[in-house]
Amino acid sequence: SSQAQDGAVRGKTEKTEGSAHQGSFRRRDHDAAANPCRVHVQDLEDCQQTALLLLPPQLVQLEQEVGNRFAYTQGNCVLWTRGGARVTEIALIRDDDQLYSSDDGPFPQQLRETVTAGIEQVAANRRSPLAEQHFMWGWPRIGQLVGGDKVRRKLAEGWQTSQALASLLLLVNFWAFASPTETGTPAALQAYFWFTGLAMTFSMGSLVLTVLLSMHLNLLPRDEDIFWMLKEYGTWLFGWPTVLLVLALACTCGVFVVCAVLAYPALQPDVWIFLAMVSTCCAAGAGLFITMSRKCWSRINTTSITKIWPGDPWMQHSERKVRYVQQIVADSSRES
Repeated sequence: SSQAQDGAVRGKTEKTEGSAHQGSFRRRDHDAAANPCRVHVQDLEDCQQTALLLLPPQLVQLEQEVGNRFAYTQGNCVLWTRGGARVTEIALIRDDDQLYSSDDGPFPQQLRETVTAGIEQVAANRRSPLAEQHFMWGWPRIGQLVGGDKVRRKLAEGWQTSQALASLLLLVNFWAFASPTETGTPAALQAYFWFTGLAMTFSMGSLVLTVLLSMHLNLLPRDEDIFWMLKEYGTWLFGWPTVLLVLALACTCGVFVVCAVLAYPALQPDVWIFLAMVSTCCAAGAGLFITMSRKCWSRINTTSITKIWPGDPWMQHSERKVRYVQQIVADSSRES
């Protein structure tokens, strides 16, 4: 009888515990339905875009919702934690977590250094300051300002103009080089040979370089590839077609003066006046070219950046992003 009583007591206890567990599960489900989890998502490519979303059952659904909300075009939304770790499971996300998203791009190293204490001091001995490390100038900065498609069109239009002018100078100087005059002093003939030869060489170099650059730029399919080419060659190679074209123009002006000396040997005073006029025009054109180039590039290089291209490091020079990073640091300090 005592064993029967003990069995009855254990049965009641198990039944009571089972009902208690079921009640706790029901209360938990009820709380989850009444107070669903939510997450804050910040777009890494445009710091002005933020979203407060309900946490779905699967990570794929959250990535699709974030990609649609921020109008991602790559179709591969990637979610990151505040420390720069990629989110791979929905269970890793807690209520009111702060997440960051990118359109198939990496987490900015500078943001990771900002929110992770001590990492900047560890790397300070082997790197330049972050404010100087990721500064872009020249054609890479134009790409940051206008985007991949527009910078491709701008480069194509500029190179087409250079190709047309270089082709014209090449034909003119080749005709002059292939049709030498037999009259004149040896010094004038030697100057004629060198001016036509240099003008032809410079114009041919400008033409070949623009054709090569146009061909390789046309091969690149994505914005990331275009920006890679801008950063790889834009600061030192893209300006050479224009430089060679200016040198070809200067040598062509020398050909005009030498032709005047050879064609009109009896008009020496007039030839000197013509030489002075051509020299004045060349000097004025060179000065105007240098002045306008310096002012235009200075304006381009000092323009603030509000959009980061895919794969580009975090730009500290943008005032908005500086304030954004400072806000993140302030939030982290308040939470800690």
